[in-house]
Amino acid sequence: MKQERQKYMTVSAVKSRRFFTVFIIGTLALLITVWFSVFCRVKTVTVENNEKISDTVILSQLNIMPYRHIYSFSEKKMEADLLALSPYIKSARMERNLPSELVIVLEEYAADYYIIENDRCYLISDTLFVLEEIPLTEIGWHDAAYLALPEIKEDKYYSLSVGTTIRFTDKTDDAYIASLLQNVAESPFASRLTSLTLDEKANITADIEGKYHLKFGNAKEFEKKLSLCAASIDYLSENMVGVKGTLHAWTTENITFEITGVAENP
Repeated sequence: MKQERQKYMTVSAVKSRRFFTVFIIGTLALLITVWFSVFCRVKTVTVENNEKISDTVILSQLNIMPYRHIYSFSEKKMEADLLALSPYIKSARMERNLPSELVIVLEEYAADYYIIENDRCYLISDTLFVLEEIPLTEIGWHDAAYLALPEIKEDKYYSLSVGTTIRFTDKTDDAYIASLLQNVAESPFASRLTSLTLDEKANITADIEGKYHLKFGNAKEFEKKLSLCAASIDYLSENMVGVKGTLHAWTTENITFEITGVAENP
């Protein structure tokens, strides 16, 4: 048998290999650093998901100077600046598309409801956040449902104003109303709602597109009542086109429909 010779690298060969390895890694790191420092500069700023506030207003608020380094902007400061700009802005985040695009992604509140308090009209979200005060004469310009609420708190610690979340005189109503509104928001007919009355706990009602008046009684099994009413409305819309009336949903065991007339816009 032939014995295989063991090959040994000389000390100089080892040093040479290490040198070239370090040189290559160092060169790559230097190139990446130069590229990152020189070319990662803001050239394009894009705003997404903004319906209420224009790109111009948002960019003016942020005062983003072109050709600044793309990582020189603080996301926390950006969000704080935008939240201060408008109550409609719920959250904001920054995305970086290297090498030169900065993307501002917004999440906005929707004005789902309006309330009338002391002859003043406010647009609010489905989480009771007050978005805007508008003249009563302009309410028809907005796609918002009327909302009747329990007595709103008014003292030295809280008063109804834009940019605040509504609080009630009875503290237990805070969680109670929030829960009911969440149930409604998750219901199939949330976008078709024209009014919702929650000011009387034993007499909760809703109106759908001026065609269907819903009577729920109290909030017991409210989520299930909403689901049954939605199914009933789907059936009526397909089989009794043009008819309007009242759905009595006092219990989940027996939902009844009372015809009250013919809808103007079937």
